[in-house]
Amino acid sequence: MGNYFGYMLWYLSQLLSILNAMLTLQNKLALLGVFLKRDEVLIKTKDGLIFSVRDLYDLLSIDEIFEKQPYSKLFENIPPMAILFDIGSYNGDSVIYASKIKSVKRIIAVEPHSDNVRVLRENLNHNK
Repeated sequence: MGNYFGYMLWYLSQLLSILNAMLTLQNKLALLGVFLKRDEVLIKTKDGLIFSVRDLYDLLSIDEIFEKQPYSKLFENIPPMAILFDIGSYNGDSVIYASKIKSVKRIIAVEPHSDNVRVLRENLNHNK
């Protein structure tokens, strides 16, 4: 019973995250393609950033980085001219977040999965 309850809480938290992510996007109808498993869609955040989204995991990742901002405390005391390494860059959301920090001089992104590298490059190009 305990595992079932824990799973239900996790599932509800994921649903709330998806709803929250949808509320923060400017082009909510574009997500219909993601839910229907059609193609990648471009979404635009309320900050004007544009991302290629393949699935709900991409959407949740972008929501996590830009809405919940778990890295904000990490970057508060970063030294000037910092060089950051992002190991496992996934879709590039954390790279784009870090690129907005003025004290960051350079970011080295490492991602082994070829489809993630493709999407990472697309997202970087969308947000130059």
